[in-house]
Amino acid sequence: MAPEAHGNAYGIGLADFTTLRLAAKFDRESAYLNALTSTFVQRVMMPMTLPDDREALKVALQSLSGIKPQDIRIIRIHNTLRLSEMLVSENVYKEISGSPIIKALSPPHVITFGRDGHLPSF
Repeated sequence: MAPEAHGNAYGIGLADFTTLRLAAKFDRESAYLNALTSTFVQRVMMPMTLPDDREALKVALQSLSGIKPQDIRIIRIHNTLRLSEMLVSENVYKEISGSPIIKALSPPHVITFGRDGHLPSF
């Protein structure tokens, strides 16, 4: 969650999975107020919460029954307000590599998790 959100994770209900790290920062009061004001209360319902990024990704991939591992497409964003840079899986990279409006900043590489099970910031 971006520090500028001040714990207001309005929209977390659109996710299927999250981490304990994000859930611990969740400010129910501000998120619930936004949800009630907008009348979209499902957007603050907490998704399945996992200990760290590694487990969240593992469980998310397990939930994709019927999709072959080689067909999975993943995009990691900073947050919904900052979409100018993102990390993409190799399948997505192949799809967008010829686009005249998208610039690759680096070639594909293997993601690594820290000892705490979290992905590094990018």
